[in-house]
Amino acid sequence: MTRRTPDMPIHVNVLVEPQEDCFVAHCLELDIVATGDSADAAFRDVIDLILAQLEYAVANDNMEHFFNPAPPEAWSKLAAIRDKSPKCTYERVQEPIAKTGKRTPFERLEADRYCYA
Repeated sequence: MTRRTPDMPIHVNVLVEPQEDCFVAHCLELDIVATGDSADAAFRDVIDLILAQLEYAVANDNMEHFFNPAPPEAWSKLAAIRDKSPKCTYERVQEPIAKTGKRTPFERLEADRYCYA
């Protein structure tokens, strides 16, 4: 009898900030950045990039290089905004991960979205 490993979520933190002419979403665990005309568009784009990176890593047996954390200053910015800013909104978003091709150990993406407006 083969034993099945239970599926688990992959959990990331995404900081969304306004810039002069766009919004920037930064996934801190993977150091992936996306931009958009709105906070929602930037966040959606970074989620799509995370899922594409995961699919690529699984397809190429390269999970050991999947996680590539952002620099310490990005984490410090998140901590400062999360702990002290009344303008920061928080939301947890869950996205199912498609089960195609090679098997990923993750069943869903959980993204903690911190939006500083």
